[in-house]
Amino acid sequence: MLPGDLASDEGLEAPPAVGEASNESNPWGAAAFVLGLVGALLGLLVLTFPLSFILGVMAVVFGVIGRRAWIRKAMATAGIVLGLVSMAMGIVGAVIVVSVVNSAVDRVDRIDEDVEAVLDDAIERLSQELDRLADDTSDRIVGEIDEIGENIGENIGEGIRDELDAELGEISDSISSVNPDG
Repeated sequence: MLPGDLASDEGLEAPPAVGEASNESNPWGAAAFVLGLVGALLGLLVLTFPLSFILGVMAVVFGVIGRRAWIRKAMATAGIVLGLVSMAMGIVGAVIVVSVVNSAVDRVDRIDEDVEAVLDDAIERLSQELDRLADDTSDRIVGEIDEIGENIGENIGEGIRDELDAELGEISDSISSVNPDG
Protein backbone atom coordinates (compact mmCIF):
# COMPACT_ATOMS: atom_id res chain seq x y z
CA MET A 1 0.00 0.00 0.00
CA LEU A 2 1.41 3.38 -1.03
CA PRO A 3 0.98 6.59 0.95
CA GLY A 4 -1.32 7.93 -1.76
CA ASP A 5 -3.60 4.92 -1.50
CA LEU A 6 -4.15 5.45 2.25
CA ALA A 7 -4.85 9.13 1.80
CA SER A 8 -7.38 8.58 -0.99
CA ASP A 9 -9.20 6.01 1.13
CA GLU A 10 -9.67 8.51 3.96
CA GLY A 11 -10.57 11.45 1.72
CA LEU A 12 -7.29 13.26 2.37
CA GLU A 13 -5.14 14.77 -0.29
CA ALA A 14 -2.31 12.43 -1.10
CA PRO A 15 1.18 13.79 -0.53
CA PRO A 16 3.53 13.65 -3.46
CA ALA A 17 5.72 10.58 -3.68
CA VAL A 18 9.26 10.86 -2.39
CA GLY A 19 11.54 12.39 -4.94
CA GLU A 20 8.63 13.85 -6.92
CA ALA A 21 8.61 17.64 -7.16
CA SER A 22 5.55 19.45 -5.90
CA ASN A 23 4.51 23.07 -5.92
CA GLU A 24 1.91 22.48 -3.25
CA SER A 25 2.39 23.80 0.25
CA ASN A 26 2.60 21.62 3.31
CA PRO A 27 -0.63 22.33 5.32
CA TRP A 28 0.61 20.37 8.34
CA GLY A 29 3.89 22.25 8.28
CA ALA A 30 2.07 25.59 7.92
CA ALA A 31 -0.22 24.73 10.83
CA ALA A 32 2.81 23.70 12.90
CA PHE A 33 4.59 26.96 12.05
CA VAL A 34 1.56 29.13 12.93
CA LEU A 35 0.86 27.24 16.16
CA GLY A 36 4.53 27.38 17.16
CA LEU A 37 4.77 31.10 16.38
CA VAL A 38 1.57 31.98 18.28
CA GLY A 39 2.66 29.74 21.17
CA ALA A 40 6.09 31.40 21.31
CA LEU A 41 4.51 34.87 21.30
CA LEU A 42 2.08 33.87 24.05
CA GLY A 43 5.07 32.47 25.96
CA LEU A 44 6.35 36.02 26.30
CA LEU A 45 3.35 36.75 28.50
CA VAL A 46 3.94 34.93 31.77
CA LEU A 47 0.29 34.32 32.61
CA THR A 48 -0.47 32.61 29.27
CA PHE A 49 2.10 29.87 29.85
CA PRO A 50 -0.46 27.02 29.81
CA LEU A 51 -1.75 28.08 26.38
CA SER A 52 1.81 28.54 25.14
CA PHE A 53 2.73 25.02 26.24
CA ILE A 54 -0.39 23.47 24.66
CA LEU A 55 0.17 25.28 21.36
CA GLY A 56 3.81 24.17 21.45
CA VAL A 57 2.82 20.53 21.83
CA MET A 58 0.34 20.85 18.95
CA ALA A 59 3.00 22.53 16.79
CA VAL A 60 5.47 19.71 17.42
CA VAL A 61 2.86 17.05 16.61
CA PHE A 62 1.71 18.83 13.43
CA GLY A 63 5.34 19.47 12.45
CA VAL A 64 6.23 15.79 12.80
CA ILE A 65 3.21 14.85 10.66
CA GLY A 66 4.18 17.49 8.10
CA ARG A 67 7.79 16.23 7.91
CA ARG A 68 6.71 12.63 7.36
CA ALA A 69 4.01 13.20 4.80
CA TRP A 70 5.29 16.01 2.60
CA ILE A 71 8.35 16.79 0.56
CA ARG A 72 8.47 20.42 1.60
CA LYS A 73 9.72 20.07 5.13
CA ALA A 74 11.14 23.51 5.94
CA MET A 75 7.85 24.92 7.26
CA ALA A 76 7.23 21.75 9.31
CA THR A 77 10.78 21.90 10.72
CA ALA A 78 10.33 25.56 11.64
CA GLY A 79 7.00 24.63 13.26
CA ILE A 80 8.72 21.92 15.32
CA VAL A 81 11.44 24.34 16.44
CA LEU A 82 8.92 27.06 17.33
CA GLY A 83 6.79 24.42 19.06
CA LEU A 84 9.75 23.36 21.21
CA VAL A 85 10.52 27.02 21.98
CA SER A 86 6.86 27.56 22.87
CA MET A 87 6.87 24.52 25.18
CA ALA A 88 10.07 25.73 26.84
CA MET A 89 8.57 29.19 27.34
CA GLY A 90 5.47 27.57 28.83
CA ILE A 91 7.62 25.63 31.28
CA VAL A 92 9.63 28.75 32.17
CA GLY A 93 6.37 30.67 32.66
CA ALA A 94 5.09 27.96 35.00
CA VAL A 95 8.33 28.06 37.00
CA ILE A 96 8.14 31.85 37.25
CA VAL A 97 4.52 31.81 38.38
CA VAL A 98 5.18 29.08 40.95
CA SER A 99 8.21 30.91 42.36
CA VAL A 100 6.34 34.22 42.53
CA VAL A 101 3.40 32.57 44.29
CA ASN A 102 5.74 30.81 46.74
CA SER A 103 7.54 34.08 47.41
CA ALA A 104 4.23 35.85 48.00
CA VAL A 105 3.08 33.11 50.36
CA ASP A 106 6.35 33.37 52.30
CA ARG A 107 5.95 37.13 52.53
CA VAL A 108 2.38 36.82 53.76
CA ASP A 109 3.52 34.29 56.36
CA ARG A 110 6.25 36.67 57.57
CA ILE A 111 3.81 39.58 57.69
CA ASP A 112 1.36 37.40 59.60
CA GLU A 113 4.05 36.49 62.11
CA ASP A 114 5.07 40.16 62.47
CA VAL A 115 1.46 41.26 62.97
CA GLU A 116 0.93 38.49 65.51
CA ALA A 117 4.05 39.56 67.43
CA VAL A 118 2.94 43.21 67.42
CA LEU A 119 -0.54 42.26 68.59
CA ASP A 120 0.85 40.02 71.34
CA ASP A 121 3.11 42.86 72.51
CA ALA A 122 0.22 45.34 72.42
CA ILE A 123 -2.04 42.97 74.36
CA GLU A 124 0.68 42.42 76.96
CA ARG A 125 1.27 46.16 77.38
CA LEU A 126 -2.47 46.81 77.56
CA SER A 127 -2.85 44.09 80.20
CA GLN A 128 -0.02 45.62 82.25
CA GLU A 129 -1.57 49.08 81.95
CA LEU A 130 -4.98 47.77 83.00
CA ASP A 131 -3.40 46.03 86.01
CA ARG A 132 -1.62 49.26 86.95
CA LEU A 133 -4.83 51.27 86.57
CA ALA A 134 -6.75 48.70 88.60
CA ASP A 135 -4.13 48.88 91.37
CA ASP A 136 -4.12 52.70 91.31
CA THR A 137 -7.90 52.81 91.30
CA SER A 138 -8.26 50.33 94.14
CA ASP A 139 -5.62 52.24 96.15
CA ARG A 140 -7.44 55.51 95.48
CA ILE A 141 -10.81 53.99 96.40
CA VAL A 142 -9.39 52.51 99.61
CA GLY A 143 -7.88 55.93 100.44
CA GLU A 144 -11.19 57.67 99.80
CA ILE A 145 -13.05 55.10 101.90
CA ASP A 146 -10.56 55.62 104.74
CA GLU A 147 -10.99 59.38 104.44
CA ILE A 148 -14.77 59.04 104.46
CA GLY A 149 -14.50 56.76 107.49
CA GLU A 150 -12.33 59.29 109.26
CA ASN A 151 -14.78 62.09 108.42
CA ILE A 152 -17.69 60.01 109.63
CA GLY A 153 -15.71 59.15 112.75
CA GLU A 154 -14.91 62.81 113.32
CA ASN A 155 -18.53 63.82 112.73
CA ILE A 156 -19.78 61.08 115.01
CA GLY A 157 -17.09 61.97 117.52
CA GLU A 158 -18.09 65.66 117.41
CA GLY A 159 -21.73 64.73 117.81
CA ILE A 160 -20.98 62.52 120.79
CA ARG A 161 -18.69 65.18 122.22
CA ASP A 162 -21.43 67.78 121.84
CA GLU A 163 -23.90 65.44 123.48
CA LEU A 164 -21.43 64.71 126.28
CA ASP A 165 -20.73 68.40 126.73
CA ALA A 166 -24.45 69.04 126.91
CA GLU A 167 -24.87 66.25 129.43
CA LEU A 168 -21.91 67.47 131.40
CA GLY A 169 -23.34 70.95 131.29
CA GLU A 170 -26.65 69.69 132.64
CA ILE A 171 -24.89 67.68 135.32
CA SER A 172 -22.81 70.70 136.19
CA ASP A 173 -25.94 72.85 136.36
CA SER A 174 -27.61 70.25 138.56
CA ILE A 175 -24.63 70.16 140.85
CA SER A 176 -24.53 73.95 140.93
CA SER A 177 -28.17 74.11 141.80
CA VAL A 178 -27.70 71.65 144.61
CA ASN A 179 -24.56 73.31 145.87
CA PRO A 180 -24.77 77.02 145.23
CA ASP A 181 -21.14 77.58 146.19
CA GLY A 182 -19.74 75.43 143.72
